[in-house]
Order: sequence, then structure tokens, then C-alpha cells
Amino acid sequence: MRKVFSRLVPAALILLIVSCPSPDRKGTIPPDVVQPGSIGGSLVIRVPLTNMQADKGSSNDVASYDVSGSGPGNASFQQLGITGSSVTINSLAPGDWGVTVNVNNSKGLQVASATVQVTVVEGETAEKDVAVSPFVGDGTLDVYVQWPAKNAISQLRAALTLQNGALPDITLPAVVITNNVSSVHAAVPFPAGYYTLSVSYLYDGFTWGGAEAVHISSGGTTKLVFTPFDAVKMSIDPDMSNSSMIAFSPLKSVLGLGQTMTVTATPTQMISGKYLSYQWYLNGLPQPEITSTFTIDGKTLGSGNYRLDVVVSANGVLSSKPVLFTIAGGSN
Repeated sequence: MRKVFSRLVPAALILLIVSCPSPDRKGTIPPDVVQPGSIGGSLVIRVPLTNMQADKGSSNDVASYDVSGSGPGNASFQQLGITGSSVTINSLAPGDWGVTVNVNNSKGLQVASATVQVTVVEGETAEKDVAVSPFVGDGTLDVYVQWPAKNAISQLRAALTLQNGALPDITLPAVVITNNVSSVHAAVPFPAGYYTLSVSYLYDGFTWGGAEAVHISSGGTTKLVFTPFDAVKMSIDPDMSNSSMIAFSPLKSVLGLGQTMTVTATPTQMISGKYLSYQWYLNGLPQPEITSTFTIDGKTLGSGNYRLDVVVSANGVLSSKPVLFTIAGGSN
């Protein structure tokens, strides 16, 4: 069995950033039906965006906003792509509601956000002004990779890709060797917002890596330390990976070559499933699965050690969680 954790020598490393997937803005998801015999209440949300307008095409240009809410008894609603100064939601279950407003620029990236609490009364209309806080300007992604100097790297390249369009490739600086340790360090500016950060490297035809949710703040620095020889350890500061905790089930650390296992990712916080999206990564590479489940096929993967990551988007905020597993058996 290939001993990936401690013996792999990375021959190439790929750094990939993918922005939070933009929701489908073709329609509106209505609120959950109120209890029989109840007429429900209404809510008017006003979002003053005039002071946030910027030059078209800039990172914080305001194009639209999304409103979502979670209320009593798992009731919820969502309206997307709003361009007016206010929105009205009817037939809401009476009680306390948490309402989130996410503002998007013309490229579909989230540039501002706010969450408020409001009480809905049956037969009445509640009104709420929401002052959103913009993510103004750029932040910095600071990337540091290190490994033993005796393990030579023949190629090293980085690519930065946004969900809504590719950016020019970024060439990482030359490898620096100090005290028998090879390292690469790069500081890259990015518009403030939520992203998926995935890292992968190649050795002897085997890909290894991981993926985690990150947040880049305006004027701030998000730091990544990637250690290929420490079970692909990804240390991110500030750590946004568990802003909404995720549970995996079922979960086995070892599978046989002929075995399969379907893993389900479930947010442990109360979030309406209608507003969740999923992206899976196997050894740092994005997978086609976009639901809450991922099937591991031992025969297809072959023997070796693997890392599986899921990135969950809930109302524009990302969370992520990794799991390590082994396919035991003979070689491919």
C-alpha cells in the first residue's frame, strides 16, 4: 500500500481558490406554509444601498442583494437578486426571525452582509431597516509551503480561479532552502469575501491535497501554512472552516479494495436545507458531486491514503470539514 502520509515527495503543487458558488437567481423560494388556521404575518426589509455604490466593475460595486430568514419551527424563506430598496415577505409564521442580507457586486461576488432579528406578529406587518457592512477593498492571502530539502520539487505552479471567471495564473517565487528546509512564500491580494481554498500536489501519478473554507477581509491577511509531509496539514488563520459545524455519517477510517461507502455531510446548526449547497474535494481536487452525499469506491480509487473535504455554503457563508481514510489492499 502506498504510504502517502509520510513518504510522498510532491513533484508539483497546485493552489486553487474557488469563490463561493453563486445561487441560482432565476426565482424566489417562498416562505414555508404557516400553520392551518393562521394567516401569518408580513415583513418589510429595507436595504439602503445608495451610499455603497461604487464605480461599475470595481470589487464592491453593488448590483443586487439576497434576503433569507430562519424562523420558528424551522420555517424559512429566501428571495434572490433583489434590486429595489425594499422587499416584502408575506405569510410568515408568527414569532422571532433571524434575517440575513447578502449584497452582491456585478460579478456575483458577495461584498457586504448583515444579520438582524425581527419579531413577526400574526395579521400585522413588521418593518426593519438593515444597514449592511461592506467588505471594502482587498485583503491578502498569505501562502507558505515547506518540506524537507532532500525531497526535491521538479515543478511548482499556482493558479487562482474564481467561480465567475479565471484570473491570470500566478507564478510562485523560487524555492528557498534554509537549514535543510525548502519553502515557498507568496502574498496574493484578493477582493474581500468567502472562498474555497484548495491545495494539491502530485507525486508518481498520485494526487494529494485538501480544501478548506476561507474568508479574506478588507485590509486583513488570511494566512495558510501547508505541510505536505504532515498528513497534508492545512493551517488557516483566521480559521473559518467550522463557522457552521458539519457532521459526517457514516464514517470508516479503513475500507477494503472491494468496498464502497456513502458519506453524508450534515450541518449541525439549524439551517434550512433549501439554502445549502455542497462541493466535495478528494485529495484537493474538486469532484462532480454537489449534494450532501459522496460515495467512496475502494476499487476505483485503489489502495492508498486519501483526504476527503466538503465545503458547505449556507446563505453565502462557507464552512468546511476534512476526513482522512485509507483504502487497504494490494496495489492498483
